[in-house]
Amino acid sequence: MRLKRRGIEIIIFAFIFAYLCTNVQAVIGISPGVYEIDFKPNHKQTFRFNIIGDDYMKFRLTAEGELARYVTLSPRSLDKPGSVQVTLSLPESIEMPGENIVYIGARQQPVGGGGIQLLGNVKGVIKIRVPYPEEFATATITASNANAGKPIDISVTVNNLGTRDISSRVTVNIIDSANRSVASLPLGEKDIPSLSSESMQTQLNTESYLPGYYRAEVVAGYGEGKEARADTSFRLGEFFVNITGHSNDFNRNVLNKFDIGIESFWSDPIEKIYANVSIINYSQINFVTSYMDLPGFTTSTLTGYFDTTGIVEDEFAAKVIVHYGNKTTEKIFSLRFKKEKESKLMYYLIGILAALVAILILVWIIARRIKSHGSRKR
Repeated sequence: MRLKRRGIEIIIFAFIFAYLCTNVQAVIGISPGVYEIDFKPNHKQTFRFNIIGDDYMKFRLTAEGELARYVTLSPRSLDKPGSVQVTLSLPESIEMPGENIVYIGARQQPVGGGGIQLLGNVKGVIKIRVPYPEEFATATITASNANAGKPIDISVTVNNLGTRDISSRVTVNIIDSANRSVASLPLGEKDIPSLSSESMQTQLNTESYLPGYYRAEVVAGYGEGKEARADTSFRLGEFFVNITGHSNDFNRNVLNKFDIGIESFWSDPIEKIYANVSIINYSQINFVTSYMDLPGFTTSTLTGYFDTTGIVEDEFAAKVIVHYGNKTTEKIFSLRFKKEKESKLMYYLIGILAALVAILILVWIIARRIKSHGSRKR
């Protein structure tokens, strides 16, 4: 009866919650999301953000961040979705170099009608890049993956974030997985004005390289012994599919699912991969998995099914041969059945424990009755 009453209470609460949530509201967004400018003393600029939402929504507009005191909003609130004009009046100087951010927030305001109102809050961004004193540069680098023997595309960008123009000498070093330098690619010298960037591209010839992981490091020297550094990793592939694992703990005398984990070491897709599995010492038990196409440098699972009827050992072995292109990868795995004996023992122990508890309860009841009977005789 108590459970039935509790179920009714839950249903009533669900209906009430659904009713209250009929007025749930959410802001769609703000556009554009980001403006970016370079700092200039006493610079004044106007930006416009569009607040997007349903017609009944109201918003309060705010400016946040270290430079928010230099911002004027017009209007400061909206009775429906619309646009806000943001005027940024920068000072003569800013102490904090680097990227300073002003957040323009549009916080949804509650409206009449009752109910639970989930109020949205979105923010647009104005980024002000403030130059570092004198000379200061940073660098970024990207490198593509490819198969061994194919060229690697490398892109480098040097950013002059200082107040002075610089001349940067750029070199890309290639480092293998053993942390040994295997190549150095000079990209020349570039003049980079203050608060601007220079991008350079090159290709790495990998005909003499082994498959594996490598690191590309850019060193951009400038000024008196100053350097900007960055690195990234890339991979050279080989036409190989690795077997990474398999399922285990099978049931006796039934059809079992068998999963085989595989990983492609090749940059390009490999089509029609499948595996042939045979149970060693049981020539009649063998099967073929499903076929699949595997994208470059990814992992997946091949699946097949086999009947364990006739296998008498607790542990047995399987030979797995994965076929792809004109190649194969082969491994032998040790497999096993689920430990039924231990499971049965556990059930027996639980049964014995339950029986002991029942006996103790019965003895306690009998002892109470005997004691009660003795008291009445007195």
